[in-house]
Parts: sequence; C-alpha cells; structure tokens
Amino acid sequence: MTLGVLGDVEVWVNGERVDIGHSRQRGVLGVLLVDANQAVSADRLIDRVWGEQPPHAARSALRTYLSHLRRALAPTGVTITRRGNGYVLSSAADTVDLHRFRELLRSARGQSEPRRALALAEDALALWRGEPLAELDTPWAQSLRRTLHQERFVAQLDRADWALQDGRHTDLLGDLTALAADHPLDERLTGLLMLASYRSGRQAAALRHYDRLRRQLAEELGADPSPPVRELHERILRADAGLLPPPATAPMPSRYATSTTRRNASPTPQKGRVPAWLAVLACAAGASMLIAADSPPDRVSTALHAAVSPETLPPAGGYRIKLAHSTLCLSEDPTDDSGRVYQRDCARAMPTMALRLVRDDVYRILTHHPRFGGGCMGVPKASVEAGAAVYDGFCDTGAAEDFQLVPSESTSTGFRLRAVHSNLCLGVLDVSMADWAPVFQLPCDSSGAGQTFTFEPRT
Repeated sequence: MTLGVLGDVEVWVNGERVDIGHSRQRGVLGVLLVDANQAVSADRLIDRVWGEQPPHAARSALRTYLSHLRRALAPTGVTITRRGNGYVLSSAADTVDLHRFRELLRSARGQSEPRRALALAEDALALWRGEPLAELDTPWAQSLRRTLHQERFVAQLDRADWALQDGRHTDLLGDLTALAADHPLDERLTGLLMLASYRSGRQAAALRHYDRLRRQLAEELGADPSPPVRELHERILRADAGLLPPPATAPMPSRYATSTTRRNASPTPQKGRVPAWLAVLACAAGASMLIAADSPPDRVSTALHAAVSPETLPPAGGYRIKLAHSTLCLSEDPTDDSGRVYQRDCARAMPTMALRLVRDDVYRILTHHPRFGGGCMGVPKASVEAGAAVYDGFCDTGAAEDFQLVPSESTSTGFRLRAVHSNLCLGVLDVSMADWAPVFQLPCDSSGAGQTFTFEPRT
C-alpha cells in the first residue's frame, strides 16, 4: 500500500488506485498524511485546507469529508480516529511516501559505502510524482512545498555527490545541468557540475560553469565564489590528477561523447618527449617557438614557420586559422559544450592555435582558450563520410586528428587541411560568409573554395 503526498494526494493498494473523492477531500487526507500517527486539531485542519478565510460551514464540511475518507480507507486498514479536539490518521510510517522519502535519506546519509548510499537516495527521489499536495493552495501548503522542494534539492545534490564517488560522472551531466539552470547561484551544485564535466572529458565546460557562477555572484550579490569552489577551479586549470576518478570505477574522460573507444585525455608522456598539453600552454604563455609535442624537446617544428614567413619565428601569441576567402576564422562556440567548430569573425574567434608535428608532413591542430582550456581539432569516431562535423576536443580520444597541409593551387600563401584518415578537406559549404557557419570535412576542391586557410598571428 502507498499513501502519497509527493504529487497528487493518492492511495494505492495492490496496484489499484483507491477513489478518495474530490480535490478538497483529498486535501484533508493530505494534511493528515503529512502528520501521520499524530493528532491534528480541527482548527489546524481547517486552516491548512481552507486558509485564512474559511467558509462558515468549514467545520461541518470537515466532519463530512472525514466520514467519507473513513469509508474509502476502510479496506486498506488505515484508520482516522478522534483524539481530544483533533484527528489521528494511523498507518505504518513507511506507507506514506513523504515519510519513506525522509527515512531513506536518513539511512543513505548513514552509509559508509557510496554505492549503497546512492541506491537509497535514488529510491527516495523516485517517490516523487509531481508537485506535493497539489490539491491545496493555502499558505501552509505553499510553505510546506517550499520546504519539501528544498529537501529534494539537497537530496539531489547528495545523490550527485555519491554518484561522483561511484564513478558515474557521465550519467550526471544532464540532471546537473538542468538543476543549475534552476539554481544558478548554488555553489555546491556548480562545484558538482564542474567536477562531473571535468571527469567526463569536458574541461572547457567545467571552466565555463565556474565563469558563469563567478559573474552571476558578482552581478547579483557582489560576492565571489567560496574558497572550495575557487580551489576546484584552480585544480581543473592545473589538470590535477587527483580530480580524476579511480580507473577501475569509471571510464576515462573524453569530450567526444560519440566515441566508443575512449582513451585517456592526458596520457603519461613518454620519456624524452614533450606532452601535447605543454605545447599548447607554451603557446598561450608567449613561447617564441612552437614545440613539436611528439618530438624530442630539442626539435622545433618549422613547417608553420615557413608557411608564414621563412625569415621569422612564430609570434608569441600563436595563430588564428583564417579562411582565405573571407574575414572569418575557425572558432569554437564558447556557449556550446559539444566543441563544434564554426567560422566566426576573427576578432572574436576562440582559441590560440598551433601545430604539433606527429610524423613527417602530418600535424595535429592544437587549440588553447585562456579560459576554457586546450585540446585538438578532429572528426569524432574517425568518420570517413563527407559532411562529418569537425569538433575541438581533448587530444587522443579516438577521433581523427591528423592533418596534412596541402599548398593551395589558387593562392600563394594558403593551405588546405586534409584529414589523413579520410583524404577529405576541412571547409565550409557553399563558400559561406555567414558567421557561425559550421565546418565539415568535404571532398577536396582543387579551386580551394571554402577550404583554403592561412595562419595569421594572434596579437
């Protein structure tokens, strides 16, 4: 048997719904269920059901509703009895969804094993069917609903905390993102969302969530994020290995959600080699040379130097990759967690870019945004189909990220970026001049229309 107030007031026995009458009568039952096994005075019942201005016949109507409820509940074994000047609904505590919800959470918070706590929390949250006590709109009911929604919210955060401890970060992203939209200033929630995003291979998204919180706190409250959230932000910026889940309990992070074979986004560098992230950070920090990240540290990639000017080193600020036919550059949408690559006005284009020499004449396009982090440009799942979208994600995630620079036949300084895995070229459709036109891999066009790029200093 289930007696429910976490939604419409309902009674279910053996899978069958019991008819307990009209809305006001169900409201009376709801008040008694909230205080099950406790006496509720007639005056309090009237106040909770009718509010501050009850009708003159409220007391008579209350007696009628209670009589009807007794008859309806008789087959269930639930009783409503008179006690003093009030009434008591008697039933096992675990039959009322509200009390079961609270008891499950108390039990969850007493567990030492996150997985067991998580299971109990999920059982508790599953009891919610909708707006609690939806039949009543009195001040008491409104206040109770606010309290219950807050209890549910805290339970959702506890559940997320236990799920993160159990390595279920990817499963959390949708729920946490929706919660953050409803509670934009909650720092604990933002911290959980940042950590779940980071562990799911979405470092850029994690940093965006922090930036959103920081700006909204400053604008609305004139405050800064709390020290724990600031510390988490700094650890994400450092790619602190302590933030990663145990390998045995969760998949490796990967920004390419469509990739079925996931590899570590931050592989251990081989001895004597410079890791990819160091090359990106060196570019962002103002290094005077682009280091070939998969080459010995004394080797310098010169292909890009020659492409821009044989006599000069690359600029300290790195490059924008510009489409030769327009005034637009390759860019990630900073509001889109997917990392999709578009063409955008160069003045607002996302990242500093560099090239990493992988092997002879084959490069990877490294990206670095000073706020959202770094990665590689590629085609998820190594799709060989023309029209496959291009994304900016973590390096070495199973996506096709190797490109050749093919000198353009139509310009003296431009290059096509040909994907090694598909022999297709990056470009935009119909030589679009539109801001935010997406970039695809397309059949290579000898005219270079929409596929010719130049590397311009980012100052």
